[in-house]
Amino acid sequence: MSSDEKPLTTDVAPLAIPVGEPAVLEEVLASEKNLVENVRLVEWMTLPASETHPDVLEFLNLWNLRDPIYVDYQDVGEGYRPDFCHVSVKHVALNRGGRRIHGWALWQFSQGGVDVIVADFHSVWETPDGVLVDVTLPKDGNKVLFVRDPELVITRVGNVQRLYNNRTNVPDAPRLWNGNPTGEEFFGMPDDQPSLVAYCAQLGLPNTSME
Repeated sequence: MSSDEKPLTTDVAPLAIPVGEPAVLEEVLASEKNLVENVRLVEWMTLPASETHPDVLEFLNLWNLRDPIYVDYQDVGEGYRPDFCHVSVKHVALNRGGRRIHGWALWQFSQGGVDVIVADFHSVWETPDGVLVDVTLPKDGNKVLFVRDPELVITRVGNVQRLYNNRTNVPDAPRLWNGNPTGEEFFGMPDDQPSLVAYCAQLGLPNTSME
């Protein structure tokens, strides 16, 4: 995430970058249970090796989720950008049927022998045939480890849409914003954010709502 992104507050409408933009993550653990005082940038990440990796299971248990699956990326010929998954899936479902499924894309970050699962709020397309397809180019490789989360809903405060901050498998730092532990559930995306406006216009959408 960039320095433009701010946590949502009641008195300041923040600017935000699109969900899913590749970013570096600051190291948040000195061991498997303790936060570090002096964080370092972690530049190495990968797709978790399996749905039953211990770190993945920790994440599922922490957030009361189940049944992660690998979802393949498919270029559906619409020119979808890698940083607007919610808009892209809304567009493909409107035009080709099916529906948008909210959940988490799980990634494994490693540094100095410490592994952390960091999950991006993510949308995939469920086709009319019931097949899950990722129409958003993944951060790495050609698939994501995805877990549905029926509790996720994009909402708004005024003209600011609320998207979920990253989540982790670390009980002492369950949420991250800009690579740092945070108590905030959401970050904000204004309706008039320039790149959001331009992308929705490119797709021919009538407005910038991701709801």
